[in-house]
Amino acid sequence: MENYLNYLTKYNPNIEKIFSKSLKHTLNVLYKVSLERDTKVYLVGGIVRDIFLGRNSADIDIVIEGNSQEFAKYILPEVAVSKHRYTERFLTYNIFTKTGTNIDIASFRSEVYEYPGALPVVTPASIEKDFIRRDFSINAMYISFDKRAELYDPLNALSDIKNKVIRIIHDKSFEDDPTRIFRAVKFAARYNFSFEENTKNLLLEAMEKNYLSSISNLRIKNEIYMLLSEKNLIGILTLLRDYKIFSFLGIPNPSDKDIEDINDIVKKYTFKKMKEEHKISKGNFILMYLIRNLLPSEKKEALKVFEMSEKNLSSIIFEEGEEEKITENLKEAYKPSHIYSALNKVSPFKILYLLYIVRKNRKKIKSYIFDLNNKNAIISGSDLIDAGFKKDVSLKKYIEKCFFIQLDMKNPVKEKILSELAKELNKNGEIF
Repeated sequence: MENYLNYLTKYNPNIEKIFSKSLKHTLNVLYKVSLERDTKVYLVGGIVRDIFLGRNSADIDIVIEGNSQEFAKYILPEVAVSKHRYTERFLTYNIFTKTGTNIDIASFRSEVYEYPGALPVVTPASIEKDFIRRDFSINAMYISFDKRAELYDPLNALSDIKNKVIRIIHDKSFEDDPTRIFRAVKFAARYNFSFEENTKNLLLEAMEKNYLSSISNLRIKNEIYMLLSEKNLIGILTLLRDYKIFSFLGIPNPSDKDIEDINDIVKKYTFKKMKEEHKISKGNFILMYLIRNLLPSEKKEALKVFEMSEKNLSSIIFEEGEEEKITENLKEAYKPSHIYSALNKVSPFKILYLLYIVRKNRKKIKSYIFDLNNKNAIISGSDLIDAGFKKDVSLKKYIEKCFFIQLDMKNPVKEKILSELAKELNKNGEIF
């Protein structure tokens, strides 16, 4: 198979090293199909931007002159397909591959928004009109799928990349699709770019005029969580603050120190361990941090747009007096079993909050995270029955007592635990 990347090296000599094996293979497949079908096909959007930025891409966006569904039929047999779909409304065909490189195929089209925040009405168009529907100049470059690999850069985006600038394509762009506000923040933080002056003013105007209120809570929620998963968290949080997005959400604006502290916390080994073991949402923890000084009722109001279940809300919002009670219990905990009792019913979010924000009893909290929380009970119900305990409602209580005894022993074994349990029950006058 001919290597299409040979023709792209004029834009980046290191492209073979930058792109993944899967991405390179998929590009060559698309190149082969485009030649066989004698169809005008162009790379567009993120992958073209990434070629010039020297970054790998996860997805391939292509636009064609013609029917995307028809063209996709010839690609499907050539790639390892996980799933695929055609969306007639947008004239797009999406192919999700088993190798992780996904393909979005679109016909050249124009878009009209009937009202702010609406999904666009799409009609077929030419490449000369296709670029107008895109969000920023850096995402409106095209490279032809032929040996010329010709660049079509109608907005001089290469200059913007060189000058590290995010430029909106037209003045109504944020109004037409307010999710572009989030995309502007993402690209500026991800690439350490700044906003071109008109784009900056339009972004501020978009927030002043509450364009975000025209889109659903679900879309806002998804966009915020995606932003909070970005690597440059300091850049993301700073832009969300400076461009009034936190204010729109009703979330208190973080200080520079808050932003630095959050960035520091999510990089710590303990946080990563808890996140992995308990499937903690980094986004939810950050939200928890940002609203920490609000009253419980105010916290629920601030999180309204995220439409969390009662279970999720209760996992990140302390009830009145709950934080103080846990802190006091930890202060008085002088045995491992006491520490375990104080924390074993507390959500992982709240444990991290106590560790990194309350910052009291930190040694005890870490002992719970790294030691106590990973202990398994040595004594089972059958062990107690074999030792002469009745199989009744008290058995569960005795299993718990055995576990607490185990936690407080340096070298716990079954015989010692059962012996200590018997002593404790005799001391308390309990019959078994």
